[in-house]
Amino acid sequence: IGDDDYCALSIFNLFPERLRQTYKTQILEHKLRKQIIATQLANDFVNRLGITAYYRLAELSGSSAAEIVRAYVIARDVFSLDDFFAYVSSMDYQVDSALQHKLLASLMRRVRRASSWFLKNRRSGLLVAVEIEAFKDKLKAAQACVGGLLPEEHRLQWQEKLQRYRDLGVSDAWVDSVVMPDNLFSGLGVVEVANLSGASIEACVESFIALMHRLKLDWFANQLAQMKVENYWQASAREAYIYDLEAQLRKLSICLLSDNYSGSVQQRIDLWAEAHNPMIDRWHTMVGKVEASSRADSAMFSVALRELNDLVQVTAHSIAEAPPRVDVS
Repeated sequence: IGDDDYCALSIFNLFPERLRQTYKTQILEHKLRKQIIATQLANDFVNRLGITAYYRLAELSGSSAAEIVRAYVIARDVFSLDDFFAYVSSMDYQVDSALQHKLLASLMRRVRRASSWFLKNRRSGLLVAVEIEAFKDKLKAAQACVGGLLPEEHRLQWQEKLQRYRDLGVSDAWVDSVVMPDNLFSGLGVVEVANLSGASIEACVESFIALMHRLKLDWFANQLAQMKVENYWQASAREAYIYDLEAQLRKLSICLLSDNYSGSVQQRIDLWAEAHNPMIDRWHTMVGKVEASSRADSAMFSVALRELNDLVQVTAHSIAEAPPRVDVS
């Protein structure tokens, strides 16, 4: 980890500001450079995510300690965790301490999930500086435009939530980040779709939101998150199901934003729904069975997700076999 230029910047956290400015070169060439960097990052990881987070991420991903720390550094800086901690600390004695705890716990949970997301989606290796540059600004753009792209009934709820946090004292600079859902729609998938498809962030956000509501994926994700687990394997299965659900949503969005569909995002989704109506109806039937069940278990979720995977695969195959359409709108 000490050989990563971006991670190596953590060495400066050990030294006072005056020494950083005067002896920058000497600090970077310190004889214990790697040991200092590793210690600083390990302390930061545990202080921010808790002592059990490393073992949980290692179990879920099978990644090395160095890769887990790289993923954490990416997630930390993409979500501006240090700046957010500083902001929440500046609220001392100005707001209820329970609100501060809630804000920090929410973002820490988001960073843990983001660390897992990067580990699962970058199996060939993590380039810290590259990933931060690819995600940070676009994630902020996604957070800023979500509210305006929600369906009307959900937009009102969103606006009420925004106003509630503003009334509690959260500044406009952070309120969009605070109210972002941290389950299925974390923002990372949206940015990934934008990077892979070349579509605008606004189009990717609109696609995610429209598909989530049309296929009830947001409800399904909440049911998965609430699934009761009694052992390690059940907990691992729940994590895998949530990951698969988000991955299928990403794949479907990339298909719909390709050149094989034309028009607005909503027009593209309508064309897709018309072409694949029987399979979409089948998916809704499975969702209805989960909804009607008094206690949905792992087997039920597994079967339902198989149907969604089939729908996405058929969509991808139909695009691969069809010539691209020209969008003249």
